[in-house]
Amino acid sequence: HEQKAYLGLASAYKYLKSYKKAINILIKLIEIDDTHDEYFYEIGTCYLSDGHPEKAIEYLIKAILINKDNLEAQIQLAIAHELVNETELSLMIYNKLIETNPGFLKAYYNKAAMLMGLGDYLEASKTFFQLIKKNPDYYKAYLGIAMSFDKMSKYKDAIRYYKKFISKKQFSEDSVFAKNRIEELRNKYLDFFNSVNIYIF
Repeated sequence: HEQKAYLGLASAYKYLKSYKKAINILIKLIEIDDTHDEYFYEIGTCYLSDGHPEKAIEYLIKAILINKDNLEAQIQLAIAHELVNETELSLMIYNKLIETNPGFLKAYYNKAAMLMGLGDYLEASKTFFQLIKKNPDYYKAYLGIAMSFDKMSKYKDAIRYYKKFISKKQFSEDSVFAKNRIEELRNKYLDFFNSVNIYIF
């Protein structure tokens, strides 16, 4: 019961973004019992949120060594590696997660988002497509596909997927962005769109 109380207190400090206080409590918990992957995971995410990805890596690896099925720790580890410019390691983690846990959709999304950041829009779009094949209602993937096509100058396809995203998520800041982007493309490439008879609302 005492350990649960300390863990709750650490979670409260983490919620308040008092990461150092949360870490100090969690380290005390590890001194009492170092067999809980949750303690190491929480320290890792605290360091990640506090802008110390290199320290986060250390604790997230320890969490995974204790519990190889901690998928969230693996996702956070991939993010930490990306933040220290070790994108190849991040990609390896995402690919392994997708291979061993094909239903863990966050791995697809994070991988695709990272590829977008690296400018590999083709591979990003392929990964987003894998994601919507797994779950057609994963609305953020449609926006990712649209933006990938947009970056590759495939404007007809970009508009199609911006529209699909809007149909999935009508009332959001991202849907406003999608509508504005469709309008920009319509104005910029009006002659092209008319020539191929694309109808845009």
